[in-house]
Amino acid sequence: MLKTAALKEQPVKKKIFDERVMSIFFLVCWVAYFSSYLGRLNFSASITEIVSQNVLNKSQAGLIGTAFFCSYGAGQLFSGILGDKVSSKLMVFTGLTASAVVNVVMGCTSSATVMIVLWLFNGFAQSLTWSPIVKIFADRLPRRQCVRACVNISTSMAAGTLGAYLMSAGCIALMGWRSVFFAGALLMVLVALLWFISITKIERHADQKGFLEAEEDEPSQEGDPAPKKPSVAAGQPIGKILIASGLVFFAAAIIMEGILKDGVTTWTPTYISEVFHLGSVVSILVTTLLPIVNLAGVYVADYLKDKVFHDELLTSGTLFLATIASLIILILFGKYSVILATLMLAVTTSAMLGINTMIIGLIPLYFARANRVSTVTGLLNALAYLGSAISTYGFGALSEYAGWNMTIVVWCLVAALGIVACLMGRRIWNRYKVDL
Repeated sequence: MLKTAALKEQPVKKKIFDERVMSIFFLVCWVAYFSSYLGRLNFSASITEIVSQNVLNKSQAGLIGTAFFCSYGAGQLFSGILGDKVSSKLMVFTGLTASAVVNVVMGCTSSATVMIVLWLFNGFAQSLTWSPIVKIFADRLPRRQCVRACVNISTSMAAGTLGAYLMSAGCIALMGWRSVFFAGALLMVLVALLWFISITKIERHADQKGFLEAEEDEPSQEGDPAPKKPSVAAGQPIGKILIASGLVFFAAAIIMEGILKDGVTTWTPTYISEVFHLGSVVSILVTTLLPIVNLAGVYVADYLKDKVFHDELLTSGTLFLATIASLIILILFGKYSVILATLMLAVTTSAMLGINTMIIGLIPLYFARANRVSTVTGLLNALAYLGSAISTYGFGALSEYAGWNMTIVVWCLVAALGIVACLMGRRIWNRYKVDL
């Protein structure tokens, strides 16, 4: 009863009505999350060069990546719960600024131990960005625009990956691998200031000229809306929500997505360099094909969900199946062409970004009336990065001792487990979400 009362007492925030302000609001959020990738994937993009300079070996580099994803995943749980209680504006600003500080120090050390500790802190700092952004969308955008924003914001992940790899390749070619971290830090600080100033003005505008969606779904609509029944999740402990919604069953799917998305992205430059005997900078530049193709993955997933399956989990299962097909082609023919190999890896990461959009981007929005958007987002994101933590070290070690073909076979098995998880949770979730 106390929990239910606490949820009801939280003030309802006014939605933005002006379409121009909505566009600016979305752009600021997009740029903020894009910039976080510049201080996150810059290490992954630089692994090939750092290893080639004998600063780290592959296992050490993988361990640093694993440290990041462990703290990022754990931080998602914390930031998800915190995001439903405190200012999204302050959380994102703090996360970007703290990550910038860590990046500066990272560029000044060559110690594997120090790098592990720094990237552990970076993971926690970066975890303060995604859940608050989803929450501020739910707070400030009308329902229809909110769903569209949560799909479109996923493009910032692909663009951020592309930006991180291009920035890293340019910095390595001109000034060496250390400059990669300095450049990422500078850009994040600038964006953090832009975020804080812009969101302050936009929220003030919404409070003064916005509307309460509880009063009517569209400001121009005449008449009183039908009263809304309370969400079945309102006031429930998160444990009961996980069981009743089926999240515990398809949670494994998002772990598999994390294993493949970040595992493949992290080790693609090294795979390209070792299989095709290309230099570090060239391997990084070839890898930029992945995020370019990944942009299509978001909208392919959205099309399949809206026009074909009308179901987030069935769409996700189909994308896992497409991943298996692309990886089989990679095993059979990838060694003959660097372009074909990179394209098949790009299909894999594109499918994973589509799954990320379906499960982490859209499913939490069903919990908006129960004021659980940030909490559920943080939980799902934590599971995804649990997978990332496993893969970053695991695939580096596996490729070192068993070779790349065996590593790719394991990727296929991971995708197959993802299909099973989606099918297991689908029926329960489709029944539950109707009442949310």
